[in-house]
Amino acid sequence: SQHHILSAAAAAATASACCNTPPPHHLHTHHTMQSLRRQVMQQQHVLRRALSTSVTARIAACAPVRSGPLPFTPETAKPEWGETTKLNLFQALNNAMDIALSTDPTACIFGEDVAFGGVFRCTMNLRQKHGEHRVFNTPLSEQGIAGFAIGLASNGATAIAEIQFADYIFPAFDQIVNEAAKYRS
Repeated sequence: SQHHILSAAAAAATASACCNTPPPHHLHTHHTMQSLRRQVMQQQHVLRRALSTSVTARIAACAPVRSGPLPFTPETAKPEWGETTKLNLFQALNNAMDIALSTDPTACIFGEDVAFGGVFRCTMNLRQKHGEHRVFNTPLSEQGIAGFAIGLASNGATAIAEIQFADYIFPAFDQIVNEAAKYRS
């Protein structure tokens, strides 16, 4: 085994140092270490190949190969759902927030530039319809917006915090991870 070869090499090197005689060539520490490294590298290579082959085979066996996007079939509205309207994403968000503000007196929308409709115009006309005390701008502080939302929600209100762009959420992670995620009522 590798341990015994190393022990024998170390013993031979120690004996040769005491007697001032060179160790036998096949037990020379340097050559033994190189040989062991080569053997380990060969074994690692064989294991990597075996693992990558088995993983590839497992994936191929489990999942059929698809090309292109996954198929999507939109759900058709059932008559018992009532009247429906076709909306784009902006309209759907605006409509959902309008419903929230109309049905929940504690709901508030706040964030950067929401008072005039926001960058993507998702809050258009909500301030005029529901009042400036429920739809209002905040300072440019994502961490402050998230912290305010957590405080508002923890006191029973429905907080709708708007962060302009997805990349801007990162400064608010401290509030989300260290405050909201650990909050217990």
